[in-house]
Formats: sequence, C-alpha cells, structure tokens
Amino acid sequence: MKKNWNTWKCRLTAWIMALLVLLGTVPQDAAVLAAEGSAQAAQQQTITGFAGLSGEQSEIHITGRVSEDRLLAKMPESLEVYLNGSSEPTSIPVTWHSIGDYEGTNYYSYGYTPQWDTDTYTLGAGLSDEIPYVAVFIKPVSNFKGASISSSQ
Repeated sequence: MKKNWNTWKCRLTAWIMALLVLLGTVPQDAAVLAAEGSAQAAQQQTITGFAGLSGEQSEIHITGRVSEDRLLAKMPESLEVYLNGSSEPTSIPVTWHSIGDYEGTNYYSYGYTPQWDTDTYTLGAGLSDEIPYVAVFIKPVSNFKGASISSSQ
C-alpha cells in the first residue's frame, strides 16, 4: 500500500508541476503578444492630408513611347503628407503604379498613383479622392525625331 501511495504522490506532484509551468507561461506569453501588438500600433501612422505635387511633378510629357522603367525614374520617390493631424508635412517613400496597362496599350495619356507601405501608413477617412497622381501625356513621334521625355511642356 505504501508503494502505491508513493507512486500516486509522485504522479500528482508531476501533474501539479506541469500545471504550474503551463499556467506560469500563459500570462507571460500574453504579455509579450500584447507588447508586440501595441508596438506595431505605435509604429503605424495615419495620413490625414497631402501636400500635393508641384506642377512639374504632377505632369510628364513625352514624345513617343519610352519604357515604363524610364518613365518611373522621372517620378518622385517620395510624397509630402500630413500624419496624425500634424500641420507639418512629412516625406514618405512611394512607388508609382499605372492606373491602366502602360506596356500593353497604346493610349496618349496615363495616370499613375502612389503606393506606400500600408503596414506603416494608413489612409485617413475620406481621403481616397484626394490622393495625388502623376499624369503622363504622350505626343506622337514625327518621322524625324526619336522618343524623348520631359517634365515640362
């Protein structure tokens, strides 16, 4: 009988220790997850306005078609925005994406919209119609000229 009591006592102690270890790490894991979530939320900022693009940046005129890579190289690498209701503009990095299919079509004008890191910057409510864009205008090539690109008219 004493042997059975020792075996039962040993198993009970093991279960209690396992339960304590399990319960002891759950609050710690939850605290780590909460800290990671609040750190990510603290890093994310809201775009509350746009400073806009200058006339030179908002329109590109080209003669003849050029590669999209060459065209994108003429566009701004950053955009001036207002973050979290601030009155001072902040520059954020952007890439530009054609509204239509530049490479697969042959139109005379195209629009390009900026895209930014959405994990870091979110667009404030009601601003989707105020996002600046770059307008690209293509003039036909004459028989004597090759393709060229310019930011001014």
